[in-house]
Amino acid sequence: MKRYLLITLCMLLSAFQFLQAQEAEPEDSIIVSYETPALRPENAFLRDLMEFQGIQCIDVTVKSTKPITYTLYQVNNIQGKETRKSIEFPFAQNQENEITFRFMSQAMSPDTARIVLCRPMHCSFQVPLSTTGCILMETISDKPYSLTGRIPLIAYTPGHKEEVELNGIKGTFVDYCGVRDAHKHPTEWHRLFNIGDYIYFELEIQPGTTPQFNFQQMDSPSESSQKEEKEN
Repeated sequence: MKRYLLITLCMLLSAFQFLQAQEAEPEDSIIVSYETPALRPENAFLRDLMEFQGIQCIDVTVKSTKPITYTLYQVNNIQGKETRKSIEFPFAQNQENEITFRFMSQAMSPDTARIVLCRPMHCSFQVPLSTTGCILMETISDKPYSLTGRIPLIAYTPGHKEEVELNGIKGTFVDYCGVRDAHKHPTEWHRLFNIGDYIYFELEIQPGTTPQFNFQQMDSPSESSQKEEKEN
């Protein structure tokens, strides 16, 4: 429950900063907003169930002034070294002005995380990294996004750990909001906050492109037999 209270506080702070950052909206702009569905009042039971199972969920909505298609990337940052791979969509994208991505995370073991993208498609990732203290976290920018460049959407991170001492007792303080509210690109988190291993997802906008299938559509058995008969 403490984790959800912390996430709630972070979400409220990010909403305030988001409104400030988006006061001036350029003509060709991208607006990214966040929502935690489990925090809705009507989802109290769902929130308790997710807490019990150690599941986190954040909706990321991307709004554009122009219809877009896009490429989604998963980026693994291991001790400052990044590997990036695109996520293949098994269907054609429609050009839209608004897209909502639903990300869910769950620690499968101390060294394996499961990240699930539920919307606008469904795919699951098993990520080998330490899950201790990791949370799904927004990646906030204080500058407006545009139709060019890549946009970080969300991260799965252990936060910034600091050794503290209170009343003679030493302990470790984990700061999530400080990392997010620094408004730095996730690629810089290792250097700035000494975060070891984490992953994030980013979006590359492709304005004005024609949606394409990422697979060859298979013919039905009847259609295949008809083609063979014509060829013969």
